[in-house]
Amino acid sequence: MSDEESFQIKSLKADHNCARNFKFGSLVTYAWIGSHYTKEIVESQKISGRKLRLKALDKFGIQVSMGQCRRAKKYALKLVEGNLVEHYGKLWPYGHEILRTNPRSTMKLDMKDGPYGKKYFSKLYCCFQGVKQGWIEGCRRVIGLDGCFLKGFFKGELLCAIGRDANDKIYPIAWVVVNVENKQNWKWFLELLIDDLHLNLGNGFSLMSYQHKGLIEAIKELLPYVEHRQCARHIFQNLPKIFTGAIYHTLFWRASKATTEHAFKVVMKEIETLNSDSHQYLMEKDPKTWSRAFFQTGRCCDAVENGFSESFNAIIVDARKKPIITMLEEIRLYMMDRIYNMKLKGQQWGNHICPEITDKVNLLKKAQRHYQVLPSGLNQFEGSTSEPQQHEEVEMTPIEMDTTQNDMQVAPTDVESSSAGDFSHYMQFTPPRCYEGDEGVMCEEADVVEEKGMLVI
Repeated sequence: MSDEESFQIKSLKADHNCARNFKFGSLVTYAWIGSHYTKEIVESQKISGRKLRLKALDKFGIQVSMGQCRRAKKYALKLVEGNLVEHYGKLWPYGHEILRTNPRSTMKLDMKDGPYGKKYFSKLYCCFQGVKQGWIEGCRRVIGLDGCFLKGFFKGELLCAIGRDANDKIYPIAWVVVNVENKQNWKWFLELLIDDLHLNLGNGFSLMSYQHKGLIEAIKELLPYVEHRQCARHIFQNLPKIFTGAIYHTLFWRASKATTEHAFKVVMKEIETLNSDSHQYLMEKDPKTWSRAFFQTGRCCDAVENGFSESFNAIIVDARKKPIITMLEEIRLYMMDRIYNMKLKGQQWGNHICPEITDKVNLLKKAQRHYQVLPSGLNQFEGSTSEPQQHEEVEMTPIEMDTTQNDMQVAPTDVESSSAGDFSHYMQFTPPRCYEGDEGVMCEEADVVEEKGMLVI
């Protein structure tokens, strides 16, 4: 044992009656404290030295000074900041690895010039080839745009584009990390999104969003012909406080979900009778952007809320607290796992049409019993119910039949009136491609999933 490090006990006193000493002197340093409480300090950067001192006493049973706690806090933040700087420095090789393992994907990194000739991170865009190809081939022509704040040490925002798949479920398309939400960053995001999804000038597409800073101006410049929808819930939440009450809540949602212009005007007349100011406020918000009665057909989506984007933000809430590469990897892994599991579910459906759409169609077929239909011309029908003022004259053409609630017609966007007649006959026609399930092809390269064709989510 002469060549090994060892120790020898010369004397041992097993029984001790002395009090325990909670002051360890130089054994406990600010670096030791900071390294043990790095996570707590980063998650709550405003934590006081007193609370940190109590945490050390409660967990380790040691007494530390206030000065040690203050220095430990600075040490932990500096330690994390250094790690984050390394993350941003690795974005270039990370982007190249994504492009190598997932060909034809889009990974854009924008830099800005800093002092002393250094380059600093500005924004990053990510859209996988399989995801965008799946949206082009099988999803609805509606995209929700939203942004959320990053919760980590370095602040910023994550902007995302969310679609709806064949089964009316969430379909994240692309996301971008920016330092601030403004017109310039939204424009940069939309330019790349337009190229990836072949949106051109926006003909035949719809965008849904809140009133984000600079977004509306960017959309008008880049997509002049796109249909821009506003989230109805966001408009309702911004109603002045004097318009509170259950009656306003009920009337507003009746107006937003009205399927004909006539039904919309009836509800708005009731709101005007209650309070002319609330009526004026809602009309100033341009009803064509938040009421279903004015939505363009062919989008296969009658949603008046942008809840899908909010749900995606909630899913990645923990990832937004982490360094940028870790956050991007968690989003990628979430997409990979979700697409694969939804693909397995889709293979078990056995039907040509997705289950959510089948349920909606069955409900509408069941509701047709309550309508009385009288022919009024070639492909012209007047449908009515037992309820007063519930009759409309519509034109029904099977060739142009869609199977969403808002597109279940040809002339006006009236679900109730167009449900009239022998609807079972119209149900026999082939639905649009975006309602059909497709097994698709999956391939995995270096833990990156690439879709081929349309994957049902």
